[in-house]
Amino acid sequence: QIVRYGILKSYYTSFADWMPTTDILWCSPSFNHCPRYNFVLAQTKARPLFVQLVMIFKCNVHQDLGLYRVKTRPNGPPCLISIYSVLRGALLIEDMAAPKEYLVVDMVDSDMFLRMQSLSYVGKPAS
Repeated sequence: QIVRYGILKSYYTSFADWMPTTDILWCSPSFNHCPRYNFVLAQTKARPLFVQLVMIFKCNVHQDLGLYRVKTRPNGPPCLISIYSVLRGALLIEDMAAPKEYLVVDMVDSDMFLRMQSLSYVGKPAS
């Protein structure tokens, strides 16, 4: 059985003050009559990635084969990530000069600023 959710609470320890912090993340086609699909910073095996939530769901492991039963959306190749890989919410703003590209707002709080300083990425200013 697959259960779909529209909200995810992400609990993490802030890099700024080491205090427990919570982000409320939305994934809804109609949040106050407008679509809202938040971005998150997620930890993958290779490196942290910025990911936009498209769907949040819970599914049980298939008992016979130990497989997850999932279906993808036909309009693109979505990537499945575990909710346990979500590090925190992230504010990304679409770059109007470059469609489908986004800018990370690292000044949203001190934790995000410190996390961005710790990441290795293309275009990062030299220290």
